[in-house]
Amino acid sequence: MKTALSTGLALVCWAVLLPDASAAGPCDDLSAAQRGVADAVFASWHPNSCCLDTIASCLQQRPVCPLARRLERAVCLMSSKGFDKAQVEQALERRKESMVQCGLVASFVMDERFMAGDPAAPVSLVLYACGRSPVCAKLVPALYEEVTTGRLAGKVRIYFRPYYKAEPKEALECSRAMVAAATVGGFWKYLLALYRHYDDFNLCRVELLAQTVGLNENAFKAAYDDLAGVEYLAASKQEAERNKVDAAPTLFIGGRKYVHEVSPEVLTDVLEEEWERVHP
Repeated sequence: MKTALSTGLALVCWAVLLPDASAAGPCDDLSAAQRGVADAVFASWHPNSCCLDTIASCLQQRPVCPLARRLERAVCLMSSKGFDKAQVEQALERRKESMVQCGLVASFVMDERFMAGDPAAPVSLVLYACGRSPVCAKLVPALYEEVTTGRLAGKVRIYFRPYYKAEPKEALECSRAMVAAATVGGFWKYLLALYRHYDDFNLCRVELLAQTVGLNENAFKAAYDDLAGVEYLAASKQEAERNKVDAAPTLFIGGRKYVHEVSPEVLTDVLEEEWERVHP
């Protein structure tokens, strides 16, 4: 009985220690052609840190380099979307360029009124965005959720920088409203409401949204009409031009211009990579 019990316990222990063979890997749902693309990239691409061998070799080492696992998932995702080997490698090159510092680091006004996330988070993300950009309307709320309650909470803090061009004509008014909301202490509440109403926005909503999110109506209107807000936007635009920003959204991670895909899923993964780099 004792021998049987000991044997049973040993088997249970091995079951706990061994990896679950049934657990799905990031490439398990790929077609044969897609898997071939992924394998070709794994055999040729080298991570920019953590492990300097090919991704395939890094995945065989123990412990596995976290960046190798991250790149494995990224490659499989791109392969599943129909990217060929050259397209995957081009995307990885853009990701690498965004993560490896070359040249001067950009400088910014880190305005706490426009900050979201834990102030002590080790990774800083500077985000130039416009109130009338459809890409910003999807990206910014998703990033806000990640840094406040999601995977990036405690890891990343966002500094929003208002950026607009002459067209559409509502962009300037939206930016003035953002500064006014920040002045009265309700920037993120206002911005998220602005993006929620992206499709049905008109200039009549500028003040109405402030009331909707509970900002003081008179204080908001005074801040909106104050020329100091216009001067702030002019300074923000000059800063953007100095940092070679010409479109919204444009992002900087740790002062480095981000040139990779701006989908929330990919950007969250890249920001986690940066957190692992600065907070091993």
